[in-house]
Amino acid sequence: MSAPLTPRNSFARWVTLVLPALVITTASLADTIDIAAAQSYVENLRKRLHLPGLSVAVAIHGEIVWSQGFGFADVDNGVPVAPETVFRIASVSKVLTAGGVARLYDQGKLDVDADVRDYVPEFPDKGHVITTRQLLSHLSGIRHYGFDEGRPQKHYSSVIEALELFKEDPLLFEPGATTAYSSYGWVLVSAVMERAAHVSFATYMQDQVFAPTGMRETYLADSVEGASQVALLYDGETLAVPENLSSVLAAGGFSSTATDLAHYGSAVMADDDFLSPKTRQWMFERQKTNDGEEGRYGVGWIVDALEDGKPIYHHGGNLTGSQSLLFLNPEAGVVVAMLANKSSSFGANEANLVACHLLGIEGCLKVVGETAQMRMIMSVVRDLQSALNDWELAVRGGDLEAVGLILSDEFASSTWGGRSGLERTVGEGIVGQHVKVDTENAHLRIATFHIGSRARVEDIDVQMDGEAEQWLLVFVLGTDGWKIAEWERQ
Repeated sequence: MSAPLTPRNSFARWVTLVLPALVITTASLADTIDIAAAQSYVENLRKRLHLPGLSVAVAIHGEIVWSQGFGFADVDNGVPVAPETVFRIASVSKVLTAGGVARLYDQGKLDVDADVRDYVPEFPDKGHVITTRQLLSHLSGIRHYGFDEGRPQKHYSSVIEALELFKEDPLLFEPGATTAYSSYGWVLVSAVMERAAHVSFATYMQDQVFAPTGMRETYLADSVEGASQVALLYDGETLAVPENLSSVLAAGGFSSTATDLAHYGSAVMADDDFLSPKTRQWMFERQKTNDGEEGRYGVGWIVDALEDGKPIYHHGGNLTGSQSLLFLNPEAGVVVAMLANKSSSFGANEANLVACHLLGIEGCLKVVGETAQMRMIMSVVRDLQSALNDWELAVRGGDLEAVGLILSDEFASSTWGGRSGLERTVGEGIVGQHVKVDTENAHLRIATFHIGSRARVEDIDVQMDGEAEQWLLVFVLGTDGWKIAEWERQ
């Protein structure tokens, strides 16, 4: 692991800090920090999640009190992660973009309740008004990209040009009716920002977000030539195939350091020169559906709470070769940023545990919303596993009827020409053969968890009469559970 950055001498002053289960009023904060405990927790987390590299930074009341790298930015060449190592931050890009939107809102330059077509007439009329407020809180009905879609290799020179990827697609629902996570919605946000600010999205973010918050190592897409060190991206044990993120800059196309993110989180949380208190309150308010039901999102941020009811705000990001998390505890004045160079599963609870270990807090409280979300995800995954097991039994037994029962009645595939075509393909592949199926090391990818969500189960090992293959299944979540949508040999 790299050498840590510890509190500056100027920060060793008398403070009042309130945290769950701990109140510091008569001691220097610098004297209370237990870096060894935090190091041990983070390194154990890195090993448990099999992460090549992990970078962590913690700020308290606007000061970076700890920043350190663990593991490797480049495994083969033994290059360690350092505090200045740059990582892709995936969907944490959204909360940086949210800061830019909030600045425009603060300055009266953006009406978040106006029709987005007032700013971006290039976006087609969908028969309903879509507002920037709805885009920011995933209430717009614009679709999210799917894992089966693939990232376009074309380089998009402007955010307006990137609208072509989804602007002609129908809405999933009437805007404001419900919540559905949408990265493409944030591409439209960036187009609105350009028109409201009268400068390019990249220029606006640099001048109005990165520079004012002290972010010196934050970049758009892959323009990281000036970075001192950039973490390589890993997919499993191998290097990930590079993705062109120019189509989703505002949603997931930034690269940064954990230290920069901690600076940004501190500014969003408490710097009145960056955001007014009124705008900050708006940013962290859960937005509502047309029926008045609160969603999970404020302006970009997930609005959550600890078990004692104290508010916290966070957002994570996950792309092949990267994971990110930015966590704010406003009452405590704590910001935690975590970045890895492999897709993984740490979240707000792990970030909160970093703070607890650093500050010697026992009985660290859990994040309520994330705990509930994980229970829901595990339920979905269990249902998917059950569907996968049914499929596996059917394939092993050569039971075409059982395979057919797994399929949706509305199943269609350009590859197989419909349900009967798939049955013929399955029949040709398995009937009369000795089949052995191993799903233990299969790789699961799920984008969202609502009706219509797609899940890819890759790297299923199949042996037929001694010949080994790897298969891929794509399931779609319907009202009656997971159904097979695609099946192919990899």
